[in-house]
Amino acid sequence: MVEKYSLGDVFGVSREIPKTYVERPRVDERFINDLTRYKHIVIHGSSKQGKTSLRKQHLDETDFEVVQCTRNMQKEDIYGALLKSADIGISDTKTTKHTKGVKIKVTLSGEGNIPLIAKVKGDGEISNDRQSLDAVATTSFDIDISNPNDIYNVLHKSGFKRYIVLEDFHYLPNEVQESISYDLKAFHDNSPYIFIIVGVWLESNKLILFNGDLSGRINTISADNWTKDELKKILREGEKLLNIKFNEEAEEELLSCCYRNVGLLQELLYRLCEEYNIWSTRDNICHVGTGPEVRAVLSFISKEEAPRYINFIKAFCDETKNSQMKISKWVMKFMMSAKREELSKAICTDDVHDYIKKYHPYGFRITKSSLTQFFSRIDKIQNKHKIQPLILEYSQGFIRIMDVNFIVFLTTHYKQELAGMVGE
Repeated sequence: MVEKYSLGDVFGVSREIPKTYVERPRVDERFINDLTRYKHIVIHGSSKQGKTSLRKQHLDETDFEVVQCTRNMQKEDIYGALLKSADIGISDTKTTKHTKGVKIKVTLSGEGNIPLIAKVKGDGEISNDRQSLDAVATTSFDIDISNPNDIYNVLHKSGFKRYIVLEDFHYLPNEVQESISYDLKAFHDNSPYIFIIVGVWLESNKLILFNGDLSGRINTISADNWTKDELKKILREGEKLLNIKFNEEAEEELLSCCYRNVGLLQELLYRLCEEYNIWSTRDNICHVGTGPEVRAVLSFISKEEAPRYINFIKAFCDETKNSQMKISKWVMKFMMSAKREELSKAICTDDVHDYIKKYHPYGFRITKSSLTQFFSRIDKIQNKHKIQPLILEYSQGFIRIMDVNFIVFLTTHYKQELAGMVGE
């Protein structure tokens, strides 16, 4: 009897790893190898490129502790969340500030297999019935929650032996990211703990730019590099599991429209199967899709996301609305006029500058330096307007669209419609 699989098990973006997960030697094998090298690991790349799935595929849930980063977190919040997830008691009511940091009271319990703290067993008598009583010995002491050495000592005393995952590291303010990059050196040099940093950014050496001493102490893995053959393998695996066959024209369109983004491909495959009412493994083989149907699904996804991107464009363009130069508006106009091939790659800021000089009525007044200053604020602009996930990233003279669905939005809307969004 053929085993049945649901559509959600095979295709789509979900919390669980799809049955069509494809291992990439330069990514998966590199990750497995790096886990044994006693260095911190940075997994980076565009949104929905399989960064979290990579970790889940090769580590059991008992192997790691996850701290989910948010834009409002400070370093003390991250370490506090780590201690709590490791079942270490924290007394928030006795938090005290001092000149070197923030002191809190932590409590360790003998239940955590803590050396030096024993679990005490005794006998008691209640209503003439003998009953075995377990008393758990605990100890409390103050630590500086901003000090990596104190965090290491507490984790060590608690018997903590897992990887520490900082998910969505890019949401943290830059000053917090920089501070943690310095702490990572201390964790590497003074403890056995390995951090796995997961974030949406382009540069492989971003953390080293914050702290050069991390060189040689971290390994970086880019999740972005999907080949056409690897993406095609996802289709083939899904065909086997659902007993379907994608038509050749549909297959080519799927691989072309996804911009080498595995998350977008998975969503397109799920939606296309929906159109054919394929909710689980078919008893008889079913042929699926045409080129126009794939484009229609892509357009539908774009319309669903449109309100979010329209709000982003308006917020982005308003950033310099009171300036005669209105740089943010002209940067957006450049992206709206670019071809899809340009949008899917890292865009050199010199190209943006050339465009502005050519079309801006006062373009001769806008220098490369002023444009660079604006680009360096892109993260702050997006955090200010609560853009999640981040859409744009700037690094070392290049700007990149990190959210592939924004590229889909730009390439599936008419130029006149896009122009209206920036007030033209």
